[in-house]
Amino acid sequence: MTERKIILIIQLVVVIGLTLGIVIGIFTSNQNLLGSMILFLLPMAIIVGLTSPVTGILLLLMLSGYIEHYKRLTMLFTDFTGLDLIIILALPPCLMASAVVGTSYQSIMGRFRAARWIWLIFWLCAVYSVLILIIVMPKAGFARAGQAVANGPLYSYMLFVIPILFPTVQRLRQLIVLVVVLYIPVALYGIYQSVYGFADFEIEYITSGYTLLVLFYYIGDLRPFSTLSEPTALGACSGIMACYAAALWIARREIFKHPYTGWLILSLVPLFIYSNYISMVRSTFGIVPFAILVFLATQKKGGTILLYITAAAGYVSLIVFSNDIIRNIYTIQSFVDSILGVGRLSTVLTFTARLQSFERLRNPSTYSLFGLEDPGPGHDNLTLFITYYGVVPLVIFMMIAGYTLWKLHQTIWNMQNPRLKRMASLLLGTFLGTFLVGMIAGSVVGTFPINVFMWLSLAAALSIARQDVLNTKAQRPPPRPAAAATSTSAIGPG
Repeated sequence: MTERKIILIIQLVVVIGLTLGIVIGIFTSNQNLLGSMILFLLPMAIIVGLTSPVTGILLLLMLSGYIEHYKRLTMLFTDFTGLDLIIILALPPCLMASAVVGTSYQSIMGRFRAARWIWLIFWLCAVYSVLILIIVMPKAGFARAGQAVANGPLYSYMLFVIPILFPTVQRLRQLIVLVVVLYIPVALYGIYQSVYGFADFEIEYITSGYTLLVLFYYIGDLRPFSTLSEPTALGACSGIMACYAAALWIARREIFKHPYTGWLILSLVPLFIYSNYISMVRSTFGIVPFAILVFLATQKKGGTILLYITAAAGYVSLIVFSNDIIRNIYTIQSFVDSILGVGRLSTVLTFTARLQSFERLRNPSTYSLFGLEDPGPGHDNLTLFITYYGVVPLVIFMMIAGYTLWKLHQTIWNMQNPRLKRMASLLLGTFLGTFLVGMIAGSVVGTFPINVFMWLSLAAALSIARQDVLNTKAQRPPPRPAAAATSTSAIGPG
């Protein structure tokens, strides 16, 4: 019996057993129906991720857009508890973790092929995860430490699993198309909320105390969030999906049998752009422009170097001149109002908190090896990371991202297929655009499912670029063998 048949038998036994457990549990108890289903589905998802990592990743991506909506639906039951909330929120990270374990085990056993550079990324992510766990656990306990790993390092393992599980351009195309299609209802429902408001069960959940959206509800500033956790998630994911659709269109002649399929995908870009707009989270408006800028700059080595120098100089300038900008913030607000008019989109004063966060980076007491006992407030990724985790985890994170980006840029520069080169560049731009927005507005990168798609973008770009290089090497003709030397003496006297 082959290994694949054994895995299928295990999955079948688990599915049948847990299905029977769900049915028996639902009809013999008075507990929350949806919560009970998740309680039974959680071990099933873990088994699926361990035995079939591809299925686990697909389930993760499918749930990413709707698990929060499922959580809100549980409020239809009067016996909803904090335990139900924990179980529901644990499903995506458990799927990701089990898929990572399953991929690494099956790679060791020889079912999947993993290059040495992929294993290097795996070990860097592992060290990063363990370090975050060790730092947070003494300060906040195991539960908070697990949450910190789930929101931070866990989804960076996409850089490990995606090149292994989806090694060809066609497999990646299927994956990205699936994600884009799955998020069409998310965008449409966000637009629906912007026009018709929120359903009763959504208001009931918001006012339940299980979400920070209650603050915006009572001040009258509740914005559309669709089936996701908050407006920031809707805005960021919509911007990312717009980039995904554009990337598929760019390489349409390479990845689709019929070119009109690419144009059909491209027609979704305005939908996602509008969904990004109605979220009214202005920081997420920068994802698409940043992605386009990176796409244009990273085609060649000189443009790439100029891009990183400019981005670093701009960010350092925000830190250095943060105090001066705060002192003149009202003058800047008056200038913006004179151009754009008074309104939510033209408000600059709300940037004050982020500038104060940048100002903390000028203080030497902000820095420590493994985080501060009292981190204090922070509104950008760098300040939050340094104050909570310290300089050592930051260096490891920069090693992971730096090594991956270095490998990716080198590969993109050497790509021979121009369409796939542009597709990889735009996916890289999606990652960097999301990351840059997070460097300014810290609530972006650590929010589910934004962190999933940020790392998926980088992993997909890396996988496409590596596949193009491998295809180019495979198409090269083998070297001709050297002609055998002959001599007249070997032939004999004529």
